[in-house]
Amino acid sequence: MSSGSNKEVVTAFMERFSSGDIDYAHELLAENFEWEIPGNLAMAGLYDKKAFREVNEFLVKTFTEPPKWIPDSMTAENDKVAVEAHSIGDTKEGVAYRNRYHLLLTVADGKITRGVEYMDTKHVQEFLDSAGLG
Repeated sequence: MSSGSNKEVVTAFMERFSSGDIDYAHELLAENFEWEIPGNLAMAGLYDKKAFREVNEFLVKTFTEPPKWIPDSMTAENDKVAVEAHSIGDTKEGVAYRNRYHLLLTVADGKITRGVEYMDTKHVQEFLDSAGLG
């Protein structure tokens, strides 16, 4: 698959996630998919497809409308797609969430097989604490 096609898969995943349709978004994840959040937050770690889905379902339910995950730039080479992105969302309790990300995604045969999500962890912890989720 070309790097351009891999970028299309990643873009489609982010658009589907932002629509709040988790089933539709997860169609683009391979069965052996894994997602890693490096660091020492409580949410850091390695997630399989099932655990990643549970986190995504929780996020969608926490916000007044599905949080938007917006790609700002992408670079692709071979099976890797690097994405700079930002998010926009407001919880049902009125807490604003605005974060910035760097994602490194691996794509094979039109499916995302692996993701590594780097973000502003201080912002995440402050958000979790203020939303009563920390």
